Amino acid sequence: MTLTARASQIVEYHTTAIDPFRVSKDQSVTVTLASISSLYSFTHAATRQQQHSTTLRDTIATLLYCSLWGNRVDLSLFAAADDRSSESIHAVSQLQRFLLADDTEAIVERVLDERTRRIDVVLDNYGYELACDLALVEYLLATGTVELVVLHAKARPTFVSDTTQQADIERLLHELQHASGVEPACRELASTLTRRLSSQHGGSICVEASEFWTEPFEFEQLERPDESRLDREALDTIRSLQAEFAASHLVLLKGDLNYRRLVGDRRHASTTEFASVARFPAEHIAALRTLKSEVVVGLAERHTEEALVAEHGASWQTSGELGVVQYRARAPNSFTTNQ
Repeated sequence: MTLTARASQIVEYHTTAIDPFRVSKDQSVTVTLASISSLYSFTHAATRQQQHSTTLRDTIATLLYCSLWGNRVDLSLFAAADDRSSESIHAVSQLQRFLLADDTEAIVERVLDERTRRIDVVLDNYGYELACDLALVEYLLATGTVELVVLHAKARPTFVSDTTQQADIERLLHELQHASGVEPACRELASTLTRRLSSQHGGSICVEASEFWTEPFEFEQLERPDESRLDREALDTIRSLQAEFAASHLVLLKGDLNYRRLVGDRRHASTTEFASVARFPAEHIAALRTLKSEVVVGLAERHTEEALVAEHGASWQTSGELGVVQYRARAPNSFTTNQ
């Protein structure tokens, strides 16, 4: 298919509801099905264990890492037929050497704070990464750690593997319930997640699809919208999102593009403090991202360019092999918004 034809399909999405990337997205699920099944069986078993505080902390941390490394499986970098899901539940401990910054302990503390009842997740890729995100979501809900999870998806396809609308999430869960070869525990967990998406069953998972995630704006526009650059519809969208995130106790931002928009998509010095440049209208945010662009902050002084090139090669910033888990907390109402 030509680039022009593909662009035309994307433009027509709101009329046709046909995702031009659906075939490759579905294929990416097929090749990672065994890893997803294993992860969901682990999560299913974990939700049925007695939740001692240590077990709870360790399991949340493990599933956060799975969510992070799931971001390696990206159709913009790898073909749909390539199974990159070796970053499965059984490989997490082997991947620590690829972490350049790790605030997982602080994130777990925030998740377990008794005041944390709602978590928002700004989604990235469909397929294996989304499956990892949903495993974390189910564990937090099943253990009563949180009461509500709001998933933020794109309103229309932009890149090849975007999670688009609630329909993408429902399609993935349907596949996990009906595909041959998946473990019974995987089917049961996917069925539970499907029920949680339904308002008839309590609606403990909500999906919000917004055009903002497809617009060319840095996230600073969510904090301090520039009315001279935005039309009325865009301002209304931003104010709606501001209200959503003001009600959240923790926002997880997934993936490389969300990270770039979070820190302004600038070549900051890599040792720049994450909290000093992360712009988002929520008190508590966390970024889970594998590096696929030159933008990175919050690294320790020991992670010099020379050291990283020597250990990981010249493409360390763009290969998708390395990751960061970064957290920022700040005082309530420490940002202002234009009304």
